[in-house]
Parts: sequence; structure tokens; C-alpha cells
Amino acid sequence: MSREVRADFEKLEDFFKEVSLADHFSNRKFVEHLKTMHKKAYAILLYTCERDFQKSQELDEHAIDYVNETLSDLLQVTYCWCNGLYKTSQLQLRSAIEMFVKGIAGNENEKVFEEKNVYRVFELAKDTSWFSSALGAQYLINLHQVYAELCAAVHGAKQINLELIS
Repeated sequence: MSREVRADFEKLEDFFKEVSLADHFSNRKFVEHLKTMHKKAYAILLYTCERDFQKSQELDEHAIDYVNETLSDLLQVTYCWCNGLYKTSQLQLRSAIEMFVKGIAGNENEKVFEEKNVYRVFELAKDTSWFSSALGAQYLINLHQVYAELCAAVHGAKQINLELIS
């Protein structure tokens, strides 16, 4: 048995050594989608770096941890999506939305960090200064809508939520 396991591992090792996404970049649709994802991840990366560089006090340490986790999730979304792991990327994007809303709203309302029901987190977020402004409220509505769509995709086995694997 150990020979079979070793031989199979060697095949797995060879596979990972040869993995390349180069062929994907000839697909215009793939590149455009990746550019959109990159732009969003880059924005939060830039915000995070600038916030740390300026030693900004706009968020407390607990909120910063959540916003940093948002960045980590978004980078994982990009990697997973590029490698065809659509369900994993959807799970990570859902996590990124939760972390972002908790980070921003929890900065003003500590109860947000304790809340396990994400739909309740969205309700609590409505009462914070950032999400109660006109622009913030619209962002929260959009985030909530995307979160709900991701929940349907992750929990539903409908054909529309399934990717074709070629």
C-alpha cells in the first residue's frame, strides 16, 4: 500500500509542478473578470496599507482584524476562482462580506462582533454612522443582496448555481 501511496503522491507532485494558468489569459472574458476582481482586492489592499502606514485611528484593533481578514478572503477568492474552484471562491466571498460588515459596523457597536446570525449583523450595521449615510446605506443594501445570492449558490443545488466543468 505504501508504494501505491508514494506513486500517487509523485503524480500529485508532478501535477502541481506543471500547473499553469497561462492558457486562461487567452480567454478575454476570463481576463476581464480577473481585472474586475483585482481592482476590488487592490483597493482594499491599498486602504489597509495606507491605514497602517499613517497609523490611522479610525478603526479600533478589533475592527482592523476584521477588515484585514476581508483582504485575506478577497485574495483567496481571486486565487480559487482562477483555479476553477468556484464553490470555494463563493464561500470565501461570502466570508469577506461578513468580515467587512462586521469590521466597519463593529467599530461602533461591539455587539456586532458577538452576533452569529449574519442577517442580524446587517440589521445592526444599518444603525452605524457609516452605513446610515446615503452612500453607506446603498453599499449595505448591495452587500446584503450579494451575500444572499452567495448563500443561495452555496446552499442550493439548482442548475443555475452550478458551474459546468470541462
